[in-house]
Amino acid sequence: MKKKLLLFPLVLSLGYFTLVSYNAGPAGSGGGNRTGGPGSTGAATCGGGGCHSAASAATTVAITMKDVATGAAVTDGKYKPLRTYEVTISVSHASNSSFGFQCEVLGADNNDIGVLTAGAGQAVRTSGGKKVVEHTSRISGSTTTFTWTSPAAGAGTATFYAAGNSVNADGGTSGDSPSLPYSVAFSENNTSVGTVDNAVDIVSYPNPFSSTLNVKLDNAASGAYTISAFDLRGKVIYQSTEQVTNGKLETSINTYKWAASTYFIQVDKDGQKHTSTVVKY
Repeated sequence: MKKKLLLFPLVLSLGYFTLVSYNAGPAGSGGGNRTGGPGSTGAATCGGGGCHSAASAATTVAITMKDVATGAAVTDGKYKPLRTYEVTISVSHASNSSFGFQCEVLGADNNDIGVLTAGAGQAVRTSGGKKVVEHTSRISGSTTTFTWTSPAAGAGTATFYAAGNSVNADGGTSGDSPSLPYSVAFSENNTSVGTVDNAVDIVSYPNPFSSTLNVKLDNAASGAYTISAFDLRGKVIYQSTEQVTNGKLETSINTYKWAASTYFIQVDKDGQKHTSTVVKY
């Protein structure tokens, strides 16, 4: 009899944990990658697999972007390299007033592309070998925003994979409505970006770096080269113009005051650009 009495509250506690376990986001609560894209673990969406009821078309998901620097909405389905975009994700349902979501951004090789930065009530986590941005608490309304910094030129198409779960905020799963998997692709707009002659060998080292970063060019045509460093928001934090006369150039950048983060190093000659990604620890 004592065993039965002990078992009953245990069953209740397990049931309660199942109901609320994903309030902090699937990846943050052991539920894995639920985006429906490559890297998804367990159930492909927020429906099933100990999460919520089956996914349905009653909940819709949509993603739009705008350039943070210019405020211009992306209407042509293309992103520009090394720009920071505000991404708005909408999760809509006819009657529910709150939602959760999870999103990943992958390139043609199904690996992470660009850099995700969480918005309010969100976190960026790793799940299924991919970076995902997801809610950390229930989001009121039908929209929320996060930022995505696009990669350097030549990275190709970026596909956003997302799943949403519209909820009625009653503390349980009854009445919640997970979406079907959603995806939208943005191709690279590189029509205005040329590439420094492929014969030029360009290397930024060491990578990762600490207080000094070196940029070296070999087999470079004579002329003026502009070396720039951008942070994740696309802000120029360093720039210099260097002259190449004998096919070689090596210059050092004092990075002592730079914060530990990811940066983009761009070498530009006559509008032709080469960009690489470096990390400060």
